[in-house]
Amino acid sequence: MATAHGIIFISPDHHLLCPSTGFDLIADVKALFRFLSTDVNTHLSGVKLDASRIGLTGVSSGVYLCRLAALYAEPRPRAILSLFGMGGNWFSDFYLASKTTPIKFLGSLVPQEVGAELVKFEKMDPIVEAPMSSCGIRAKLYPWWWQNGIVLDYLIGEAGFSERLRVLPAAEREAAIPANVAALFPQLHVNSSHPPMMFIHGADDTAVAVGQSEYAHEQLQKAGVRSELHIVPGAEHGLLVLSSKKEVPEAAGLYRRGYEFLAKEIA
Repeated sequence: MATAHGIIFISPDHHLLCPSTGFDLIADVKALFRFLSTDVNTHLSGVKLDASRIGLTGVSSGVYLCRLAALYAEPRPRAILSLFGMGGNWFSDFYLASKTTPIKFLGSLVPQEVGAELVKFEKMDPIVEAPMSSCGIRAKLYPWWWQNGIVLDYLIGEAGFSERLRVLPAAEREAAIPANVAALFPQLHVNSSHPPMMFIHGADDTAVAVGQSEYAHEQLQKAGVRSELHIVPGAEHGLLVLSSKKEVPEAAGLYRRGYEFLAKEIA
């Protein structure tokens, strides 16, 4: 849809958590937008990119990078389309609580012996590309962190951080975030200058709870930022029906609506 309407579509690589952290992701979005605003046109033939008119689409964990770009990229993106996105509220029990049941979308819990094997990733060199088809055991990192409630330990690069938040009442967690890591949590920095956003999320999503989009949408509305929220009944992660692994009937129309939202904002 983008290229058919004269919009350049770019899909950048970025550092992956463990051994990298959210600070590396901030550096990535800054570097990307610096490149887009200075050097990208020397690599293009027959077209030019207007860096003052950039919109972002994030899928699942990719939405977190979009939110970082909204805060730290120069020039700032015009708008963001969030597709079943992660990180709307990092301090919820969805990320911090220990779980005894698996993410339905991903299958069974990660066994303890596999979890011990995952520690080796902490000592590896940084990586920016790991296709799901070939990354093997690395694909179990997030489920392992999620079921143990330690996602934030790897986001900030500090063991025990999640545990210190977990024991606090949910209403007190935001205020307990140290200044040296506050930059990693977009929800602490929402104001009226934030780019408009559209959220599309399955009501039955077990990989990224729909409350993540609901929380972010409400924050933006309170700040006076244009925001749309579309919750899809019966849809799992990826707007799929879990039993069939096929997209819900509404998916194609919502994706087109999301594209039209972005196209309008960058125009």
